[in-house]
Amino acid sequence: LKYLMWYHIFWLDSARDSLYTAGGAPIRTDLTGNSGRYVGTELDLTATYTHDARTDVLFGYSRFWGGTFVNNTNPPGVGGDA
Repeated sequence: LKYLMWYHIFWLDSARDSLYTAGGAPIRTDLTGNSGRYVGTELDLTATYTHDARTDVLFGYSRFWGGTFVNNTNPPGVGGDA
């Protein structure tokens, strides 16, 4: 078994920057800059089991805690954690 853990802390480059998808498209923006720069934190855990030379099984878990930017730019009734 091989275990890996990552902990990420996400920030915007500037208070008027956007949050982007992996493809580079902006998905959240606060043009006033009042929502802050702190996007949030994420914990990623994986366990890989190697059955044989051609077979691996990967189990993973991820958890995101929204920061001030995400929580302040959410639509009403939507939580920032995922």
